[in-house]
Amino acid sequence: MLTATRHRPTVRIQASADAFLYDFRRTLGDLLVREHYRTVKAVAAENGIKVYGEALEDVRPSLGDDMKMRSHADVPMAALWLWNRGSISRPTLLGDMKAVSS
Repeated sequence: MLTATRHRPTVRIQASADAFLYDFRRTLGDLLVREHYRTVKAVAAENGIKVYGEALEDVRPSLGDDMKMRSHADVPMAALWLWNRGSISRPTLLGDMKAVSS
């Protein structure tokens, strides 16, 4: 399955490559939450420090579930950006703010 992570697989193996990549990305996301965010929270708590969870924001590539990541923050946060009068706000930024307020 290394081919699936490095190259565009042939049509013949596309379905199995897609399934592998879904599982691979999900596993990486789960590890990120468990081994990074949860560890940061535990070490901070041991030292009397609060964790402020920054947002995933708009177009930053990230693996994992942002709600699971933010669940380990004492103060979950979102990025707040301003836009010019008359322009349309980016839905992804609004989605980030709504997610953190959940």
